[in-house]
Amino acid sequence: MKKSAIILLILILLVGLASCASLSKAERRIQKGARIDLDLSGCRIETEHDTHGGFMGDGEYLLVLDCSGEGEKILAQTGEWTAFPLSDNLREALYEWGPSERIVPPEISSGVWYFYDRFADETAFDRRSDARLLSRPAVNYSLLMYDSDTGRLYYYEMDT
Repeated sequence: MKKSAIILLILILLVGLASCASLSKAERRIQKGARIDLDLSGCRIETEHDTHGGFMGDGEYLLVLDCSGEGEKILAQTGEWTAFPLSDNLREALYEWGPSERIVPPEISSGVWYFYDRFADETAFDRRSDARLLSRPAVNYSLLMYDSDTGRLYYYEMDT
């Protein structure tokens, strides 16, 4: 009986450590892709999809975090973010471009969003502006969207 209790305790600890490692990995991906630091403790990964692959690495990545009960903490970190709705360029790029089987976040009406143009890393463009997003042959960007109605944080990457 004592042995089974120890094994159960070890399993619980391993599951807890694994979930922390996953969230830490998600925080690092957001920091690298959007050049922003967020404290996501208290959030949990709900879903994660990645279609990147092939020679050029094109694809999409969508991370959905359930941050229920953490709204004040998340919103306290979003001082430079923009209130919904999305800009016309972002709405078109996100919901009107490409095939129907894309993995995009749902449309959100209440909350804030943050855009980072990774294409601009190699140019003189403003990385926070989507003004040139629709006028070039390649789009590489990251988008964070916090839905204050559901408490979900969406992190989306597009690479073409």
